[in-house]
Amino acid sequence: MGYSAEVVQRARARLAQAKEDRESENRQHLAEAYAKVPRIREIDMLLRRTMAQAAQAAFLQGSDGQALLEQARQENLGLQRERAALAAANFEEGFLDESPICDKCGGRVKPDVVLYEESLPEDTLTRSVNAIANADLLLVGGTSLTVYPAAGLLRYFRGEHLVLLNRDATPMDEQADLCIREPIGKVLEQIQVRDQV
Repeated sequence: MGYSAEVVQRARARLAQAKEDRESENRQHLAEAYAKVPRIREIDMLLRRTMAQAAQAAFLQGSDGQALLEQARQENLGLQRERAALAAANFEEGFLDESPICDKCGGRVKPDVVLYEESLPEDTLTRSVNAIANADLLLVGGTSLTVYPAAGLLRYFRGEHLVLLNRDATPMDEQADLCIREPIGKVLEQIQVRDQV
């Protein structure tokens, strides 16, 4: 069963209006936040600058781009924490919600990832624990193993060999059979899968 063109047109108009209203409300909230807590404006400008520095570091030739990227990342994370603390101390939850708005439905767009301070889905944790508990070899790469609950998943590993692939040391290095101290991308691009005979 289809809808008439008029019904579809009215629905699209309502969604477009809802999106415009939310964007307008976000702009108004941001202006209020800047007026009430000027440091939030400063942080937003600094965040844009650190993102530009990170992009520049990624393309920089003749120097260690990784170190520059990490420095920009750490600065960015610190600014994000400070901004979140200021927002929490001065405004009700969600007041500065600047997540993108869907063009089709007018709702908030959220990536299919777990963001900082969000809980992992229970089914994901359960499947992860089962897979780790039944693995013969576990290769863990690109993590400091300091962020929980993901870092705690290693305690379920009962297999033969634990391999840690991370540029820096981790708290689990002593339990690992093999530690590889290289950037994960550099190592993974060298792996070659052989046909089993």
